[in-house]
Amino acid sequence: MIMVKLRLRPIKLATFGSSLVPVLGPELETIKKQGKPVIPGSSLKGALRSAASRVAETYGFKSCGEARPSALCSCEVCALFGKPGGNPGPLMADDLEPEGEVSKLVVTRVGISDDSGKAKEGSLYTTEHVYQAEFSGRLRIIRQVERKLLGLLLLSLAELRTGRMGRNTLCDLKLEETQTFRSELEERWSPLLQELERWLWEGKI
Repeated sequence: MIMVKLRLRPIKLATFGSSLVPVLGPELETIKKQGKPVIPGSSLKGALRSAASRVAETYGFKSCGEARPSALCSCEVCALFGKPGGNPGPLMADDLEPEGEVSKLVVTRVGISDDSGKAKEGSLYTTEHVYQAEFSGRLRIIRQVERKLLGLLLLSLAELRTGRMGRNTLCDLKLEETQTFRSELEERWSPLLQELERWLWEGKI
């Protein structure tokens, strides 16, 4: 098994939310485990899959471009991230749990009409955000894969640092404990791994 630790920092206010909330809570509340905010592994894997699909063909990988691909799809994005029919793929993502305290803020917003660009009457809602937070967990490759797919995973991680996840949340991330990953990686991807072993946005925002 190949394993690497992922640390993630939301940039500014962030929401990794669920609409299944307690009575009298905000309409959109951060997902929690034992009372602490978490980023579900399924959300992380979905965001990485979308990122991989955006950049795959630019770097010579095949992508069907489908969030819900056919069970018969043989593209390399599906080979890494899985597809329907009982094939979850070799990549597994832990829930990302907070390291230390997490600051939270509930914000009241108003819905805007797409047609008029004005506030919709009676459309106030509240959203819980987190900020000044850092989360960590592990990515695991649980069975043998073509080595080039590790390069595709690195590309998806790099793309995610300039994209969005959760509820339109910009995040920075870096990799730690990369020894087993590095030992299986094709040499051409080593510079990208080195870049991912440090924060991208630190000191810039």
